[in-house]
Amino acid sequence: MQYLLFFRSPCEGLSFRFDHIAVPIADIESLFTEEPKEGDSRTSEIGPLSMSEGDVVGTRIGAPGNVFVDFGVYDEFRRLPIPKHPNAGGLAAVCFYDFFNPEIASPLRSRVGGIYTIDPDIC
Repeated sequence: MQYLLFFRSPCEGLSFRFDHIAVPIADIESLFTEEPKEGDSRTSEIGPLSMSEGDVVGTRIGAPGNVFVDFGVYDEFRRLPIPKHPNAGGLAAVCFYDFFNPEIASPLRSRVGGIYTIDPDIC
């Protein structure tokens, strides 16, 4: 089983997500009161749970054949630039590299490789 976790930030309309969390921390897991059924992909709002910068979200990611984590930042009010690339699907996702200063953002961008490339129209 994998979890998709959305978090609201104190900045209205700005949220972020972690997807493919296999084992969330106990404080998060305890908020889920119903065991999901096989193939069930419903979204349920849970909480509240207050977290801070640096808090651990989970202790294991992925599942067999899917061993990665997906992270995204979203601005529902579209105050920040959003992707214009057709593969972005009109999401209000923003480039999370833009939240870092250039000295940190540049090396992070340079580490993306393999089949994952940074398209200028996405990020």
